[in-house]
Amino acid sequence: MRIIFVVLLIAVFAGNVTAQDSMRIAMRNPENLDPVQLSRFDLDSRDLVENLFVGLTRFNSRTGQIDPWLAESWQVSDNGLTWTFQLRNDIQWVALKEGKPEAIRPVTAADVVFAIQRACDPNRPSPVAVNIYLIKGCRAFASPNSLEQLDPNQVIAVRAVDETTVEFDLVFPASFFLTMTSLPEFRPLPAEFVDDSTGLWFRPDNIITSGAWLITDWQPGVLMKLDRNPFWPDEFAGTVETVEVRFDVGIDAIASELVSGSLDFARIDPVLVSTIQTQKPELLHSRDGLSLTLLGFSYNMVNAEGALVVSPLDNPLVRRALALALDRDTLAQNVFGFSTRGTTHFTPRSAMAGPSSPGAGFDPAAAVQALTTAGYPNCAGFGQLPIAVTDQEVVLAQNIVAQWQANLGCPQEVFPITPITRRDVLNTAHNTVDVVEGGIRYPLWIISWSADYPDAQAWIADALHCEYGYLRAGRVCDRLDEFMNQAGTTLDNTVRFSAYNQIENEFFGSQGSFPVIPLVFEQHWTAQNPDLVGISSYGQLQFDRWSFEG
Repeated sequence: MRIIFVVLLIAVFAGNVTAQDSMRIAMRNPENLDPVQLSRFDLDSRDLVENLFVGLTRFNSRTGQIDPWLAESWQVSDNGLTWTFQLRNDIQWVALKEGKPEAIRPVTAADVVFAIQRACDPNRPSPVAVNIYLIKGCRAFASPNSLEQLDPNQVIAVRAVDETTVEFDLVFPASFFLTMTSLPEFRPLPAEFVDDSTGLWFRPDNIITSGAWLITDWQPGVLMKLDRNPFWPDEFAGTVETVEVRFDVGIDAIASELVSGSLDFARIDPVLVSTIQTQKPELLHSRDGLSLTLLGFSYNMVNAEGALVVSPLDNPLVRRALALALDRDTLAQNVFGFSTRGTTHFTPRSAMAGPSSPGAGFDPAAAVQALTTAGYPNCAGFGQLPIAVTDQEVVLAQNIVAQWQANLGCPQEVFPITPITRRDVLNTAHNTVDVVEGGIRYPLWIISWSADYPDAQAWIADALHCEYGYLRAGRVCDRLDEFMNQAGTTLDNTVRFSAYNQIENEFFGSQGSFPVIPLVFEQHWTAQNPDLVGISSYGQLQFDRWSFEG
């Protein structure tokens, strides 16, 4: 009996250890694990790629910095156009052979070149190709003249100098290139194993990976099991050794499985938040997502004859008053529920070099004073300022107008809500309306903005720069555009962070000019085991950092 008791005790103890080292998560079934074919909105697939394929660099979710990964170091030419990366030689391509992991060969510079050339190939259009276009020659190769036969080795400016050195030439100097090299679309791939003629190379029986984790079981639509890559040369920061990913948990069952402890982690739909909040609120976490909804202004406009059209919106005091009169948290709650939160800043904190400037919040007294100082008390003299929206934003616009009426005394009829097509809203925002041909550029408009890559430059500069920003509100170039130019080229992250803070404060602070009003950020909700630690509040999931405590 004593021997049996000891054996049982050992078995129970071993079972507890295994449970603490194993993690169970729920995801949507991935349609594709090809790194260059993933939309930036496909978070689950990008999470898997983050753990299965090594990148040149890696976003450190704890420090908010870009760390070396496959690239152990890099140099940049004096003109900022040529980047040279020195690669490690100890990271392997690994495959599962008869159920056992086998190291095939090291990841090399040639794998980086092949992956970039493949990403630029027009025969495989990518939803994230715009990021690769920063590499000189990629856009030309991806959009060839039909009569041209282009050689990628001659056109695309990425070169394997030797097995552990790769060089890129960029179209223009870009400090944010290191942010881009951490993205899935820049992950190396092995040419001899990638067969695009069948499209099956990334399926269960064929996939070959290079990351910290290895697929040891894959039943499409049901589950995927990830184990630590035994050939991974680096220490794991966390203690989790096995990740069981379930694809078969429907939205109707996911809340109960999380609450019962059958799952340790899942991204969840906002419709489930109230259910989990009622039963086990300590499981819930939220973070800013990829989309910002904003109210834009058209000012400094001209008519068909080229003459300036005077508008109250030309005055930054008016734009500031309209911003300070909005309680954006109430907007988020009344219109979107748990799916958004009100925001007073434009750039998310999760972006690389994302600023910490808080922005100006709800201040109706200051709003009234600014409007009066501008000479438009209670919006007297405004005339009519229509708000252009798609059908989906009508309710949001109604709530905005109601707050201006309550907090500024503006008559509701000053802001008629005008539903139009999404294309017409985009034309207004981008100032591509042909007023000569009778097109209408609306004075106010509601639109969502999402950056192409997770860097402050993609958020604030690509949106609002006076020359190349997509949102052509009506800004005249000034020193803030010089700050954007500097932040987009310097490699000093302290300088970048300072510049973006200055820009955010002068645009959206208490004395801001408000070329647009940031309204609400989309929210991504997760539910997780309270004992699970090492999960970042932003960035892709990095399983090697996860541990159970307690």
